Formats: sequence, C-alpha cells, structure tokens
Amino acid sequence: MPALMTPCKADRTPDHDALVRKGQELIAAGMSAVVYCGSMGDWPLLTDEERMEGVARLAGAGVPVVVGTGAINTRSAVAHATHAARVGAHGLMVIPRVLSRGSSPNAQRHHFSAILSAAPKLPAVIYNSPYYGFATRADLFFDLRKEFANLIGFKEFGGLDDLRYAAENITSHDDKVTLMVGVDTAVLHGYVNCGATGAITGIGNALPKEVLHLVRLCQKAAESNVEARQRAQELEVALGVLSSFDEGPDLVLYYKHLMVLNGEDEYRLHFNETDALTDAQRNYVEAQYRLFKTWYADWSRQGGVAEHLDFCTSVVLEPRGHDAIIGALLLPPSRDDCVASVIYFNNLQNLGMCGHASIGLGVTLAYMGRIEPGRHRLETPVGVVEINLRDENTVSVTNVESYRHLKDVTVDVRGYGSFTGDVAWGGNWFFLVKDSPIDLTSANIRPLTDLTLKIREALEENGITGAGSAWIDHIELFGPPRSASANSRNFVLCPGGAYDRSPCGTGCSAKLACLAEDGLLEPGREWLQESVIGSTYRASYHLGENGAVVPTITGEAFVTSDATLIFNPADPYRLGIRSEG
Repeated sequence: MPALMTPCKADRTPDHDALVRKGQELIAAGMSAVVYCGSMGDWPLLTDEERMEGVARLAGAGVPVVVGTGAINTRSAVAHATHAARVGAHGLMVIPRVLSRGSSPNAQRHHFSAILSAAPKLPAVIYNSPYYGFATRADLFFDLRKEFANLIGFKEFGGLDDLRYAAENITSHDDKVTLMVGVDTAVLHGYVNCGATGAITGIGNALPKEVLHLVRLCQKAAESNVEARQRAQELEVALGVLSSFDEGPDLVLYYKHLMVLNGEDEYRLHFNETDALTDAQRNYVEAQYRLFKTWYADWSRQGGVAEHLDFCTSVVLEPRGHDAIIGALLLPPSRDDCVASVIYFNNLQNLGMCGHASIGLGVTLAYMGRIEPGRHRLETPVGVVEINLRDENTVSVTNVESYRHLKDVTVDVRGYGSFTGDVAWGGNWFFLVKDSPIDLTSANIRPLTDLTLKIREALEENGITGAGSAWIDHIELFGPPRSASANSRNFVLCPGGAYDRSPCGTGCSAKLACLAEDGLLEPGREWLQESVIGSTYRASYHLGENGAVVPTITGEAFVTSDATLIFNPADPYRLGIRSEG
C-alpha cells in the first residue's frame, strides 16, 4: 500500500483531483489499497476539512483507502475515524497520541480505544514508530484486541529489531493478526524473517512497478524459494538509497521530486513555500534515480522464473501441460544484434539454456513471422546464442562455450553401487555417466528415472557440484545406439524429475566438451546423438576464444498448436496442479 502524498495547487491548497488520479493509477498498477492521510500526506499542514475531503474523494472514486488518524488531539483523531466509516473507507491506520502525554501507556490506551470505538466495523492497524516517542508493546496491543475485534494488525516503522519484536511477541501470538512492514528498507526482512503479509511504502509512489516486483519476490522468498530470495536481496540493495529517504525528515520533499522527474508536475509545490531540497540534495537524488532506473532496466531482463512463477506453472503444469514441457518466456532484447531475450523454464525452475527449446523457438518465431531463414541471435541468462533457421522445421543452435569441470568423479549410490562420471557445463550443469547399467529404451523409463534421481541425491550428499557450488541438476546416462548411423544413445534426467524426450542440446554440448578434452572428437567432426526414444541431434564444435568448446546442435521441431490459454478466476487449478510437497 502506498502512503499517498498530497498534490499542491498554486495557491498552496490540496489538489484533490490529482490526488484521486494518483490513487486510481496506483490501484491499476496492482496496489491493494492506498493510505491517506499520514505523514507522507503532510497531515500536520492540512486542515481536518481538507484531509476529510481527500478521503471522501478517494472513497467516492472507488479507491480502497486506509485512513490515517494522526491528529493534534484525540477528539480530532476520533472525528477522522468517524468520517472514514461514514464515507466508505476500507480501514484505519491508528496513530498514537502525539504532542501531549505521548509517553504515557495509559494515555495511549484511552487514545487508541476512543479511535477504535468510533469506527467499530473498520479493520484497523496500530502504527508503531520510534518517531512518535511511544512504542506499543504486546501487553497493550492484546488488551485492546480483547475489547476491539476490529484491531487486526500492526504496522511497524522501526528498524529490523522492532520488526522482529512485533513478529515474536505480537503477530506470532495470534495468526489472525497481520504484520505490515512500514519502512521501505526492511521489506525482505519483514516478509522472510517476520512473517509480514503486507507493506506500506513511500518510494512506491514514484516506483510502483519496481516496489510491487520486490514484494512479489519477497513473498516467494518467504516460501523458501532460493532464487526469489537472492533476487529480492539484489533489488532491495539497489533501491536502498531511494528507500532510505523514507526514514528522514525530508521524505516528502524527496519523493515529490521523484514524482516530478516522472513527469507529474502537480507534485512540484509544497504547502510551506520554504520547504525545498537544497541544490546538493536535488543533484544527489537525481543521480541516484538515474542510476537505479538504468540498473533496473538491465537487471529485470535477467529475471528468472521466481518473478513469473504463477505464469510459468500455469503453462507447463497440468491441466494445460505436463512435467516434461519446457516454456520460453520472450522479452525485449537489450542488445541491438539480438531478435529477443528468452528465459527458459520447466516445472521447477528457470534453465540457463535449453537446446531443444531453442530449436523449437526458432521454428515458432518463423511461424509467427518474426524471423526469416538465416542466422539470428538470442539473449539467454547464460549468454548470447545463435539460431540458424535452415528451413521451416530445421534449426541449428550455436550454444555458449562448454567445458568439463571435473573428470572421472566416483560416487556411491545407495542400492546401485558406484558410478563414475564427468561434471560438465553446456548451458546447464550435467553429471555424465558413460555406461548405463540399464538398457536405454523407452520401456525402462521408470527404472532409469529412479536410478538418475538416486545419482543426483548422492552427488548432493557428497557435496559434488558444478563451478561456484552450482547444483548439478541434470544427470545423463549413455549407452550404445540403436541406429547404425548414431554414435551414442542417452537418457537425461531434467531438474524437475522428468526425462528429456530429445537428445538434450545442452547435454550434447557437455558431452562434446568431454569428448574434445579426451581427444575423441576433433573440431568440425559430426557426432550423432540418439535419445532414449530414438530422436536424434547432429552435433559438432569449434574452439572458442577462451579455448573451450563452442557446440552447434542441429535438430527439427514442428508447430503442433496455436492456442489461447484461458484463466478462469473460478478455476482452482488455473495456475497449474502443483505438488503439495
């Protein structure tokens, strides 16, 4: 929820038309509600009548508004709560008593009680902040909650320790009480470490898309999603300077200036004519804003499946898909020499690269009329790859540089014995076992899957990883081919537990790297790889600038469907049938 600022007209009175437009814009962007009128809204500089008109205008326009009750005395605060209930506000943000007896728990108890009883049907959260000179503790909160059922939450504006106190002593005591993060610099900590279910933001007025992005990542991180947690940390750090203005006395001056930089000139003026940033402050915030916007434009293109998890699972999982499907999320390229950026994903995670999906993507882009036969470049999370559309169904993919990381690694697998293989990179990490003990036929898919899952578990248990401690998520078994023209047959276990129906383009790349290092395949010589179901890829390589193998994989793909996906809000499985584990 953004805490709205109050736009100012030339006569230094509130511009309620602009206020409503901003509220509607933020709701349309995805915010659940807005808060008005707190310190971000300049409540000490407005009359009660001006504040109430703003609330009434927002509520009347259908904007869900939570009303701040900050006031110079309890009587005025009660008037705001009563008015909020009358005009159809969605809730109250209850501010402690200020200016007189603010440090007295008894005075605050009576102050809170008067406000909560004035609007008994409006959900309310108590706003806790060290700047008010009073900290609401668990005993007072639950004494009030016993009497007022509409007290359902706690907004904490203090730092990390204050959020931790609220989680340990208030919201964890009663699962019907919600915790709202009240400071923009502690969103990840609030969601992951403190169980917060919402955030009230200042910077979100100027950067709603980016703040909503951060919140989505924090929500996924709170579900133990490793990728989301890492991405959330990166985004919160990048927002750090801009978010920190929320903690200082000039927060409104800074955030109104960001709005002006966004082209919203109605935020240029302040209610006190002397309120203004210094030239140094203005230069600093403008430089930080440019830095963040440039960084975010590049960083957001590198996003993984964590940012788009609902979309990804809705596409690749049942009832629309199945566990072997690979999706390709197309994004605008950041490089002029690329036709698109792409994030490949399966039923578990995003993939660094995917050979067979790149072949399918090339054929699909041609079907869509976006490319002609010839060479084209794609941005992937692991680097730029080239697709050569040879005809409407045949594509050659020149992959990223591939290499062997570890040779002849032996691991004991419970119930199966010892296995020796190589760890290699081909755009994803692979453990390659030369001689499968199980015949590589489609009739043996179940036992092959069970074996490769056990091998992967054994690698994890023994701390065997790719470079940089990367998870080896693909296991590849090899054996003799069925076709006289093929060099080898393989079975590939994918990260989510499905098996690859293709010979696996990145797996072939890892295989070429091993063959090249062992002197078993010279540059330019073709290797025909056969899959467990009999499909084939032609593969060869040349040496890259760094001396590693640069593979080229050629295969076929066919467009089988041109569909419209329908997401019915009433469908309980519209986002895919997910494992409960």
